[in-house]
Amino acid sequence: MSTLAKLVIEIEATKAMTNLRSLEKTLDSSSKNMLKMGAKIGLLTAPLALFAKRGVQSFVEFDGAMTKSTAIMGDLSDTMVGKLREQALMLSNELPISAKGMAESYYYLASAGMNATESMQALPIVAKFATAGNVDMALATELLASSQTALGLRVDDTAKSMENLLWISDLFARGNQLSMTSMQQLGEAMQRDAGATIKMFGLDLVDSTVALMAFADAGVRGAMGGNTFGRMVRLLSASAVKNKEAFEDMNIHVFGDDKKIRSFVDIYKDFEVAFAGMAPEIKIAKLELLGFSTLASKSILPLIGMSDAMAKNKEKMLDVLVQLTKL
Repeated sequence: MSTLAKLVIEIEATKAMTNLRSLEKTLDSSSKNMLKMGAKIGLLTAPLALFAKRGVQSFVEFDGAMTKSTAIMGDLSDTMVGKLREQALMLSNELPISAKGMAESYYYLASAGMNATESMQALPIVAKFATAGNVDMALATELLASSQTALGLRVDDTAKSMENLLWISDLFARGNQLSMTSMQQLGEAMQRDAGATIKMFGLDLVDSTVALMAFADAGVRGAMGGNTFGRMVRLLSASAVKNKEAFEDMNIHVFGDDKKIRSFVDIYKDFEVAFAGMAPEIKIAKLELLGFSTLASKSILPLIGMSDAMAKNKEKMLDVLVQLTKL
């Protein structure tokens, strides 16, 4: 270590101890013990500087939240605990989220199955999602982590897993900008049937999100939108197989040459061409021939007439989310 580096450390340590003595005069014995424990592992310089303006109570709340969060992460080294604390404090200075909120998010991330390293990498993503989506850290963590799991994008490779988490966050943010839905509602849709359906049928994530946005624009949002999306996919695929001749007669193609479900933009364009100029009662009769009962049609009808809007939204999303690939 260079002489300059040692000098900087000594100066910072002196500042920390000076602030510590000042704070100790106002703390009760239990709070003093927490501060002294922190001092032993070199974690107080940043906290004291941060909380000088926020008050002792804020520091105690942060410290308590960190203790609770790190406790469920297993046997962590003092160095790792220090890194976790430092990151929480740094992000709380950069974003309109309290240090306590940042510390609590570690608990939610650990509860979602992430280790300390993964939690550190995920926290900035979750914090920015919470800020952009105007939700608290607990809900932001739940929405992103559960969506990632439902979509099957939680993988052993930590770097890839965090990349996937960031993609999901960016996708929801872009969907929020382009449609009458929120980041929270897109997360709720993925939590429900949408995420599992996308994974099960191997659907394109961007294309599926665009369909969820279209449902939202038609007034079907959040958990209801996710459930309706799932029913729509299952009805389309099952009916296309069971009533193959009717689909062929109307030139509506659900599956491509690769036997996978086509883009919803293209599927609904086929519906619109097939139903062009038809009176409502004729459309209902045609839907029944395709295997869609009146009740089932509620999952199909909202997107008929939306193909052009979906196509435009998909193009705009891909323009921004160029890093997204077919998942």
